[in-house]
Amino acid sequence: MWKTEMCGVVLLVLGLACGAPTAPPEVPPAPAPEAAKPAKAGRHGDLGALKGQHVDGCGCGLQKNGETWFQVDIEENGWLNVAGEDVAVHPAAGASRRPSALGESTTETWSGDGVQAEVTWTQIPGCEGEECESVSYDVKITSDDGAVKLTGACGC
Repeated sequence: MWKTEMCGVVLLVLGLACGAPTAPPEVPPAPAPEAAKPAKAGRHGDLGALKGQHVDGCGCGLQKNGETWFQVDIEENGWLNVAGEDVAVHPAAGASRRPSALGESTTETWSGDGVQAEVTWTQIPGCEGEECESVSYDVKITSDDGAVKLTGACGC
């Protein structure tokens, strides 16, 4: 009898019952891991390809993978797409200071409604000769919403 009482006390402390087979405790299934949201095509952070055409005639058009991401007209009005909306931006200095020599780089701040971005222009080889009416650039745009590298030209 002492053995049975002792068994009951020991097993009671361990949470088991004497003489009855016990099943392993049920463990709730682990929640499925959240799938990472896929990046939207044509976007880097909140920066994206422009929805519309904002420059007719002379100006700059800078692209990535065949899509235009940054445009600047001859009056230094620029456009970026931020969070799915095209936003007008302007250089903080009042006028853009694009590099004038091959290989030269300049960095300037452009800002508009709810966006501020650092724009680094680097002049690259493009068309040459008197008939050439444009200058080619590699451009890196960096904002709190992401960074993107573009290539394009400014001219008429």
